[in-house]
Amino acid sequence: MATSHSTAAPERADHAGTAPLSADRVVAEQRRIERELAVLSAGESAVINGTRVTAISLRVADLLDRYQAASSRCRRLSAVGDFDRLLAVQDEMRECRCQLAAAGCLDLIGVA
Repeated sequence: MATSHSTAAPERADHAGTAPLSADRVVAEQRRIERELAVLSAGESAVINGTRVTAISLRVADLLDRYQAASSRCRRLSAVGDFDRLLAVQDEMRECRCQLAAAGCLDLIGVA
């Protein structure tokens, strides 16, 4: 089973001149997107509603979550000068980055 990851910022729902979608329309749109994603294998990308999405395995999704959480903690600890804990968090980021590199997914964290 693959999941998808998007690096684009979500669009605002309050565009001028557009009406809110009905619940039925939202469900129909969700199902359409799920059908488009279902045919992607891990590592394949598609553009859906103008946003590039990449199918990833649950393992890679977990690594991305761990990396992003550690990155946030790293910024917070750096701001308060807690350098001992900062080193441990940087180790976690390095571990995630190495595993993402092995999976060929560094592009998902902005590393070319």
